[in-house]
Amino acid sequence: DATPADVHEHITEMQRSTRTPEVQALGKRLDRYVNEGQLVIRPDIFWNRYTYYWEMPVELHTHLANEAALVIIKGDLNYRRLLGDRLWPPSTPVEEAIPYFPTAFVSFRTMKSNPVVGIPADIVTKLEKEDPKWRYNGKRGTIQSVLPSTSVSK
Repeated sequence: DATPADVHEHITEMQRSTRTPEVQALGKRLDRYVNEGQLVIRPDIFWNRYTYYWEMPVELHTHLANEAALVIIKGDLNYRRLLGDRLWPPSTPVEEAIPYFPTAFVSFRTMKSNPVVGIPADIVTKLEKEDPKWRYNGKRGTIQSVLPSTSVSK
């Protein structure tokens, strides 16, 4: 749900003098990666459809498997697409719930719906006691990844 123009605008915004030095440095590094072809924004209508990620078109799946070192996935809807909008036990490892993705990925989301995996059982118990609506009230988020266990260059 971010267009290439959105991403480029965000990277430009990060480099403004009004940003902290750390944000400016990250913006410059991202801009360099884009210019050198290390960070590629690949639009595809699939990203905007409400289909599950295991329904990814073969061409896109093949491209990601062969060319992408990392896919960045953001938002609650896209997280639900990864999990098939299913209610997994929250302590299910991310790798077990999403074994089909063609390359490494990182997922960022503000929690606005029930589906969630990768949360240790003791943390789930604590959250259930503290806030029964923790999964969907938008007060919490997750950053989760499935990365290769060894360094892989594509």
